[in-house]
Amino acid sequence: MIKNCSIEVNDHALYAETGRIAKQASGSVVVTFGDTVVLVTAVSTDEIREGIDFLLHPWALVKDLETAELVVKAVNSSQQ
Repeated sequence: MIKNCSIEVNDHALYAETGRIAKQASGSVVVTFGDTVVLVTAVSTDEIREGIDFLLHPWALVKDLETAELVVKAVNSSQQ
Protein backbone atom coordinates (compact mmCIF):
# COMPACT_ATOMS: atom_id res chain seq x y z
CA MET A 1 0.00 0.00 0.00
CA ILE A 2 1.44 3.35 -1.05
CA LYS A 3 0.97 6.23 1.36
CA ASN A 4 2.06 9.83 0.96
CA CYS A 5 1.73 13.14 2.70
CA SER A 6 3.00 16.67 2.35
CA ILE A 7 3.41 19.75 4.50
CA GLU A 8 4.53 23.31 3.88
CA VAL A 9 7.88 24.33 5.38
CA ASN A 10 8.91 27.96 4.88
CA ASP A 11 6.68 28.26 1.80
CA HIS A 12 8.12 25.06 0.26
CA ALA A 13 6.43 21.66 0.02
CA LEU A 14 7.98 18.69 1.83
CA TYR A 15 6.67 15.38 0.45
CA ALA A 16 7.00 11.94 2.04
CA GLU A 17 6.00 8.67 0.37
CA THR A 18 6.22 5.09 1.60
CA GLY A 19 5.36 1.73 0.07
CA ARG A 20 6.57 2.26 -3.50
CA ILE A 21 10.30 1.41 -3.48
CA ALA A 22 12.76 -0.54 -1.31
CA LYS A 23 10.10 -3.08 -0.40
CA GLN A 24 12.74 -5.55 0.81
CA ALA A 25 13.46 -3.19 3.72
CA SER A 26 11.37 -3.34 6.88
CA GLY A 27 10.46 0.28 6.24
CA SER A 28 11.35 2.93 3.68
CA VAL A 29 10.38 6.52 2.97
CA VAL A 30 11.23 8.79 0.05
CA VAL A 31 11.36 12.40 1.20
CA THR A 32 11.39 15.25 -1.33
CA PHE A 33 12.07 18.88 -0.52
CA GLY A 34 12.66 21.14 -3.50
CA ASP A 35 15.35 19.57 -5.69
CA THR A 36 16.53 17.25 -2.91
CA VAL A 37 15.30 13.65 -2.74
CA VAL A 38 16.35 11.29 0.07
CA LEU A 39 15.60 7.59 0.44
CA VAL A 40 15.54 6.46 4.08
CA THR A 41 15.42 2.74 4.83
CA ALA A 42 15.50 0.58 7.94
CA VAL A 43 15.67 -3.16 8.46
CA SER A 44 14.79 -5.23 11.49
CA THR A 45 14.63 -8.80 12.67
CA ASP A 46 12.70 -10.74 15.28
CA GLU A 47 15.88 -12.59 16.27
CA ILE A 48 17.54 -11.48 19.51
CA ARG A 49 21.24 -10.66 19.28
CA GLU A 50 22.68 -12.04 22.50
CA GLY A 51 24.95 -9.66 24.37
CA ILE A 52 23.78 -6.60 22.40
CA ASP A 53 21.71 -3.89 24.06
CA PHE A 54 21.47 -0.85 21.80
CA LEU A 55 20.17 1.31 24.64
CA LEU A 56 23.18 0.56 26.84
CA HIS A 57 25.70 0.17 23.99
CA PRO A 58 24.73 2.41 21.06
CA TRP A 59 28.17 1.92 19.47
CA ALA A 60 27.05 -1.62 18.50
CA LEU A 61 24.66 -0.04 16.01
CA VAL A 62 27.40 2.30 14.79
CA LYS A 63 29.62 -0.74 14.21
CA ASP A 64 26.89 -2.31 12.07
CA LEU A 65 26.66 0.92 10.06
CA GLU A 66 30.45 1.01 9.60
CA THR A 67 30.38 -2.60 8.38
CA ALA A 68 27.62 -1.77 5.89
CA GLU A 69 29.62 1.23 4.67
CA LEU A 70 32.66 -0.98 4.05
CA VAL A 71 30.52 -3.40 2.04
CA VAL A 72 29.17 -0.56 -0.10
CA LYS A 73 32.68 0.77 -0.73
CA ALA A 74 33.90 -2.71 -1.72
CA VAL A 75 31.01 -3.21 -4.14
CA ASN A 76 31.52 0.25 -5.66
CA SER A 77 35.26 -0.29 -6.15
CA SER A 78 34.70 -3.69 -7.76
CA GLN A 79 32.30 -2.14 -10.29
CA GLN A 80 34.78 0.49 -11.49
